[in-house]
Amino acid sequence: MTEVLVDYENTIAGADGSRWAARACGRRGAINMWEGWIEFVPLDLDRKPIRSTRETTQPSREDLLYWATGLTPVYLRGALTRALEAPLTRPTPRRVRPHFEGPAPSIVDPPPLPRAHAILDPFDVYAQGEDILIAQLDALDTSHLRDIARAYELMTDERAAKASRLDLASAIVNAARANATRV
Repeated sequence: MTEVLVDYENTIAGADGSRWAARACGRRGAINMWEGWIEFVPLDLDRKPIRSTRETTQPSREDLLYWATGLTPVYLRGALTRALEAPLTRPTPRRVRPHFEGPAPSIVDPPPLPRAHAILDPFDVYAQGEDILIAQLDALDTSHLRDIARAYELMTDERAAKASRLDLASAIVNAARANATRV
């Protein structure tokens, strides 16, 4: 059911000098949401009342009433201007197919990944003992482990980027162990 929520005391003047009494109205709309708009009643009896399009949608009547009580004269003047303007007519969209199935390829190549710099040589450290290598790897952060795996090509860049700290350390130790048995 439609109702007047707030009848504003101030008279709102239009750009042409016309004067209007404003009131916020509302009703329960679709899917139990409440919609609000502004009605303008002319003080000049030669004119007819007008209304704005929906100004708000609120989840409850209380929220709609709260919205209506917070409207300022400036807001009401803007709503009057919108109500007095002719509605916008949108051109009917033409039904055409695009010429291409996607955007043009980028003309800029992605920057190359920076060359990985290994902070230690796992094969040299392994020669001092597997426990020493494990202890030194344990002291490094994950980005350093990732750099070692990339620099010595123990993993692809993509795989190293996704690998966990444990996977990185295991790959380094296993590679060093395998290299030591070949020598």
